[in-house]
Amino acid sequence: MSNRVTKEVCLLCLKAKEAAEYIGTSRQLLWDLKKAKAIPFFQLGPSSDIFYPKVGLDLWIKNNRPYDFKKRSQARNLTNRKKGLSDE
Repeated sequence: MSNRVTKEVCLLCLKAKEAAEYIGTSRQLLWDLKKAKAIPFFQLGPSSDIFYPKVGLDLWIKNNRPYDFKKRSQARNLTNRKKGLSDE
């Protein structure tokens, strides 16, 4: 992929720290949401940075504010189950 395309993509997307600030949450919760596939994100390659599209985050905010902490718990439980950990 060309460097120009990557720069254009980056203008429309946020990295983890910026995305967490944008939606008003911690990076850990953003990671939990990503792992549970509950928030839009993409990667340009297997070892590249993760990007969060602003348009997708805007839609997520519209549909999930105020953020329900029950959903946070469910996202963590789903992530833990995938890792083979208990819900406790």
